[in-house]
Amino acid sequence: MHSFTIISLTLAALSPLAHAAAHLPRTGLDARPHAATNVCACIGGVIRVDGTDCGTLEPESLCACVSTVADAVASVSLAPIKAALAIGAAAEAELVASLKTQIQSSPKRRTCAHPPHSVPACSREDLCGFTCRSGFELSNGLCF
Repeated sequence: MHSFTIISLTLAALSPLAHAAAHLPRTGLDARPHAATNVCACIGGVIRVDGTDCGTLEPESLCACVSTVADAVASVSLAPIKAALAIGAAAEAELVASLKTQIQSSPKRRTCAHPPHSVPACSREDLCGFTCRSGFELSNGLCF
């Protein structure tokens, strides 16, 4: 009976210490960065917006990830398509949505894990490629 009481009192005394340790601020040394998942693919063919054919891209000529499609819309390869749409904000949003759908339904799509502080850099050679944001350097597959 006495040993049970001593153990109970010891655990009760340590409980506030364990609680405090669990809420200590984390340092950069023990942080575990979590990779963001993204779907990436190289797409091409007829681009349709609201059922209308707006132009054609060479097969697999546009490599992008779902998170970077809006940036891809600004690319030179999409200029004729944007012109065909008489691109305005609404049409551009529809184009982005159409391209996202093509990426997500591509049979060659890949789900990629991009580390924190990185920017997807999809290419035919490496669908899951990435670069590190300004101020960060690549080390062991992570951007520090």
